Amino acid sequence: MLGLINPILPYLAITISVWITYIYTLKCGFVSDDLAGITEYDGKLQGYEYGMLSRWIRYHLCGGNFPSKKKFKQQDGTDFVIPQGKIPIWHHFLSVSIFNIGCLLLYLFLAKQFDPKLALLTVILFIVHPICTQSVAWISGLGYPLSLVWAGAILNLIPWVYDSPSMPILILGTLGFCLLQFLAIHAQFATMMLWVILLFLGYWHFAILGALISVVMGFDIIKQTIGIRRDEFIKQNMAKSIYVKPRKIVVALKTFLYYLAHTLVPSKMGLYHTWGFHYDNDVERKDWYFGLGFLAFFGLVVIYFLYPVKEVQLSILWFSSFVFIFLNWITIQQFVTERYVFLPTIGICLLISYFTQNHLIVYALIAGIYLCRTWMMLPTYDNELRFYQSNVWNFIDSEVAYGNLGVTYLRLGQVGSALDSWHQATRINPDYDVPYYNIFSNFRSTADMALKNGDYQGAINTYHQALPYLQKTLNCKICHFHEMWKKEHLDIIEKIQNPVKMLTAERERLVILQSDLTARIVAMKVEEDVRPVQSSIDDAKRQFDRLEAFMKSNGITPT
Repeated sequence: MLGLINPILPYLAITISVWITYIYTLKCGFVSDDLAGITEYDGKLQGYEYGMLSRWIRYHLCGGNFPSKKKFKQQDGTDFVIPQGKIPIWHHFLSVSIFNIGCLLLYLFLAKQFDPKLALLTVILFIVHPICTQSVAWISGLGYPLSLVWAGAILNLIPWVYDSPSMPILILGTLGFCLLQFLAIHAQFATMMLWVILLFLGYWHFAILGALISVVMGFDIIKQTIGIRRDEFIKQNMAKSIYVKPRKIVVALKTFLYYLAHTLVPSKMGLYHTWGFHYDNDVERKDWYFGLGFLAFFGLVVIYFLYPVKEVQLSILWFSSFVFIFLNWITIQQFVTERYVFLPTIGICLLISYFTQNHLIVYALIAGIYLCRTWMMLPTYDNELRFYQSNVWNFIDSEVAYGNLGVTYLRLGQVGSALDSWHQATRINPDYDVPYYNIFSNFRSTADMALKNGDYQGAINTYHQALPYLQKTLNCKICHFHEMWKKEHLDIIEKIQNPVKMLTAERERLVILQSDLTARIVAMKVEEDVRPVQSSIDDAKRQFDRLEAFMKSNGITPT
């Protein structure tokens, strides 16, 4: 009986650790990319690509009902369908469950390579590591736990194939490997470097095959994903970061140091790490940070060759291989963020566990600190507002974090708080354009609304207030859409200096509105109530008369 229980205990311990760590996420909501990617998705299959299929499958697994298919009887006996959005708990449950499976497969692999005790310590440290929160607690980060599942399946499949002399098993295993490698790269393209680990472990046949698959799929990713985002970066005046050049070695070593330090001590976490967010010449400069990055990288290389212990060598190779693709050789996403080191963190956890396995008090202290930091971070994913507030609290010097917090406040109708956030962003970085443009957009929207409500002088005055912020936008060193905003600048100036065209267009709108409403009344049936439509016509007529009076009093003749 004990012989059956003991092999189960590590898997039970891992599962309990996962759910104790992430049980809080089950009451979290949708944030950031979740809103457009999940809550607004209607469940229709839009193609047979990996991304479309996975989203469709996810919707039918835990998408909730949108709209609800449940019918409720009304008092008059008719059926009424209550529309309701997605249910986040099932999406979070799916994320944590997949992470759980990935951790079990990771343990199964490590336990075959090293002492089971070390394998268990490594996996538990990885589970509680704060780096994992963005990949597990954020619903949109599902691809990262999925990549762990597919990579774990590969690492457990190959030894089984190698141990079997059967040709059918070899053929089926090879086909299975190709499928799993395909799924892993689509889930997270850092797994293109898995062939390096296979080569280290001596599975050179599969390493070569994996490298070939990675090259083919890598070109496809470059052609599709990177090509599209590169065009977007160029359009936003951010083209400096997308080209490969010798100076990118400097950037890569700095990024390597940043991720190494951040994985060891994840003090600040979120989407808006300030280092490198605005790509400039300083990022490519050979400075003291580059020197430390050089020492860190080549120090690990020296340790790898001078300390020939398999556990240490695998941990160094694991971290370096999986982080390689995120070293900003080509920057087409965020410059740095913790989800990029989700897989590389396993290497650091193995290294820490190896050196503390005989000093469990030290290990427990490190694991406890990591767990506390993880629990502190999980409320970030409560809702959209908390998500962006957390980014501001973590990166108090990030004008981008304040800018996005302002957008969230505006969505919630808290205009004053939104303006406060944007003004704070301009104080942090006066050369960043987006907060200025957001303030301008708020004034412009207010002016547009005043125009449609008949407050014509108020609209012109508000356009006057908006103009300086658009001018500041165009004067910023960081200006994303200079040509588009320059045209908008000329349009606002025209509205202020010569409002004839604007007021004439509003006059024509009111004439058309009255005509459409009158036609609607004519088309209505006898039993239909025409009073609401007639009231709208009367309102439009009064507003038309008010506009005529305003134009006459200001000597404006319609064009």
